[in-house]
Amino acid sequence: MGMKQKLESAYILLTSDEQIARLLYYPPSQFSNNFTDPLSPTLPNIQDMDIEAKWDILDKRIKPVPKSLETIEEELCLLFIYAGLRQPTNNYYTSTQEIIIDVLCHENYEKDSRSAWLSDRINELLDKQRIAGFGKVSYVSGRPISAPQNFVGFRHIFKVGELHK
Repeated sequence: MGMKQKLESAYILLTSDEQIARLLYYPPSQFSNNFTDPLSPTLPNIQDMDIEAKWDILDKRIKPVPKSLETIEEELCLLFIYAGLRQPTNNYYTSTQEIIIDVLCHENYEKDSRSAWLSDRINELLDKQRIAGFGKVSYVSGRPISAPQNFVGFRHIFKVGELHK
């Protein structure tokens, strides 16, 4: 399975997860310290919305490209998913491919540690799972990254193996 398929598999996994969609979309309450739980069953399921409404939400928040350092005008949470290093291994028939996921959250979402919440869910979905390629996905590292003004950013790097024909 090639690089394109690995990235598509990870993208499909993230865009089809209700928890990820809710964490990206539903903000914490702006008016009190009693935060609205974005996973509350009282809120509508994003995956159950009509297809146009669902993809209006997801396409705006999950991007299959590296992030731009441009100013982001809206207060929202974003995921950027893209390829990292592709490296050979000691075995001629295998290599590894990094999948990078950047999490950016506006500071208003950080009232409930939204970037950490999203990061935890991404790790649950990807780490030690078979999503694409050879073997299981492994978590390599995570670190804060520079982000546009009023945003926090965190980069996660996962690695998956590949067999060569």
